[in-house]
Amino acid sequence: MSYRRASLSIAALLLSATTALAQDTRVIVIFHDAPDEDLITNKGGRVALRSDRSRMIAAHVPANRVSEIAAEEGVASVAEDGEARIPVGAEARPNGGGNGGGGGAPQPAEVLPWGVDRVDASAAWSTTVGAGVRIAIVDTGIKDDHADFRDAGGSSRVVLGPNFMNAAKSSKDDNGHGTHCAGIAGASDNTIGVIGMAPGCTLVAVKVLDRQGSGWISGIIAGIDWAADNADVINLSLGTTSNISALEDSVDAAVAQGVVVVAAGGNEGQIGNPPLYPGAYASVIAVAATNSSDGVPAFSTRGSYIDIAAPGVSILSTWKDGYYATISGTSMASPHVAGAAALLIANGTTTVAGVRSALESTADDINAATQPGPDNTIGNGLLDAQQAVTGIESIP
Repeated sequence: MSYRRASLSIAALLLSATTALAQDTRVIVIFHDAPDEDLITNKGGRVALRSDRSRMIAAHVPANRVSEIAAEEGVASVAEDGEARIPVGAEARPNGGGNGGGGGAPQPAEVLPWGVDRVDASAAWSTTVGAGVRIAIVDTGIKDDHADFRDAGGSSRVVLGPNFMNAAKSSKDDNGHGTHCAGIAGASDNTIGVIGMAPGCTLVAVKVLDRQGSGWISGIIAGIDWAADNADVINLSLGTTSNISALEDSVDAAVAQGVVVVAAGGNEGQIGNPPLYPGAYASVIAVAATNSSDGVPAFSTRGSYIDIAAPGVSILSTWKDGYYATISGTSMASPHVAGAAALLIANGTTTVAGVRSALESTADDINAATQPGPDNTIGNGLLDAQQAVTGIESIP
């Protein structure tokens, strides 16, 4: 699937206006100070979304009024709003939906997923399980009542945050992708299903994608902004190939506030390796995917922005039907790293720089024989949660 350009110059928007003067276009307007909704409505526009933290309004406006909005004294920038979504490529709804039961069937017995096992997360759990740390899953939502998200007392460890696709609805998952990522990051260590990287953390659902796994870049910005004030770690298993400054500003501000931001590196390895944003931004920890043989699948995007790698092929995790599904993608790699970040924070690593250093400096250089040192395929190497948290090097 191709992506619409999201960072258009005003000149390009004006060109569009000359061919369709009456047509509305959705734009992201950044203000110098507080967002001014009256400015938008006075130009014939309709406000779709607002985030005061980024001084942003997303609005549908007549194409021939865009230049007028851009020229207003209080406006810092105007860009066309575009699509962000679950990375294309390997990731897809699993055939036949989830597995492990349905229609009242019993939950399957607990297993340690191969990915969580490969990065030695269980060896860190005697030190910390991530209790007290909040991981925001900015995605399609989370099935908060999934049995594998319950704590020892039977209460859900999921907090339902806002729904930026439809503020009138909850952030429950209607796609499955967000629930899958949440399970990798923090499914409970109980007697059923799977175990996540940080089984004691709190998972926060921030819905920015619809049931088809698609949303607006402005919604991603608003989701990041909200999560920055309500979580310690943000997982972004989504993206766009369009580079828009407002999105970069949002993640940069979250990181500057002390929030660790982790994102999928992209599934475009077989279609030219275009950078995937926000993963490609310098402040974000971008994650490539590996398989159970420590190989890198062809779909995993290669690029200088890749920081680290984690398991992302045939990953079993929680699903929206209350059971489990196995899918692949850098979306699955990213929450492995987000969960490891939560373990580090719970163990006393208090800065983003400290978390990043611990993750990257202990990563295993699994392709040292052919590409020694950091490279565009796996970044600094394969995640080693045990060594990052405890300082004890595991056997590769």
